[in-house]
Amino acid sequence: MTLFAHDEGRRAVALRSDPILFIAMVLLIVAGITMIYSATAGPLEAEGLDPFLAMRKQAIWAVIGILAFLLLSFLDYKELQHFAWAIYVVTIAALAATFFFPEVNGASRWILIGGVSIQPSEFAKPAMAAVLAASLARRREEDDGPLSWRKLVRALVLLALPAVLIVLQPDLGTMLVFMFMVAVMLWSAGASLRQLGLLMGLGGIAAWLAVRLDLLKAYQVARLTSFADPDADPLGDAYNQLQSVTAIGSGQFAGKGLFQGNLTQLS
Repeated sequence: MTLFAHDEGRRAVALRSDPILFIAMVLLIVAGITMIYSATAGPLEAEGLDPFLAMRKQAIWAVIGILAFLLLSFLDYKELQHFAWAIYVVTIAALAATFFFPEVNGASRWILIGGVSIQPSEFAKPAMAAVLAASLARRREEDDGPLSWRKLVRALVLLALPAVLIVLQPDLGTMLVFMFMVAVMLWSAGASLRQLGLLMGLGGIAAWLAVRLDLLKAYQVARLTSFADPDADPLGDAYNQLQSVTAIGSGQFAGKGLFQGNLTQLS
């Protein structure tokens, strides 16, 4: 058992590689970095800072990401199922570690090491996807029928602990992503409409109880409800939403052009 492919596996990976997909990824990264420079150069310069600051930071992480992509391209993803418990334990430990570091804006979401902040909940998304995939995978002797209730409950139990830690941080956005990811994975694994409907109903009841029992913070409730009446708090909770509408209305289909965006160049 090995996580990385042997020589024959590496040759197979090279033969399966898709250069068009890789080039498209790199072009999207370059376009994204250019957009970041266009949106941040003016405001940074107006504050007396290096106009390339945000662009440079993004470019560094882009290079790290591409190198990680190239390294992981030699990974035999099917072998990840043998490391599922190790991935799960490391994910839980990282999420729990955030509570031992200082809060940032009232949230315990980051591990701070030497001026670098790491948000474990972001790594928890692919990690839990791998763990759930290993848990939901069918054995060769199993048929392709509906997902068993035993596997469904086991997947939910595995998700419970990281979900609680993420809610306690609190990080509502990541929790919503988790819910969507789990729903898609359960459906892909063969969950029936009855099972998914039951889970959606239980999720709705849990959300209602969270609001009624004041388990959600006020800003979290406002974030979920501000879209219904953005004019009620245009300079607060609905600010980003209204500014987005203004930006889209100003640029329309073609946009204002590089370094011409009204909302980024007026400081």
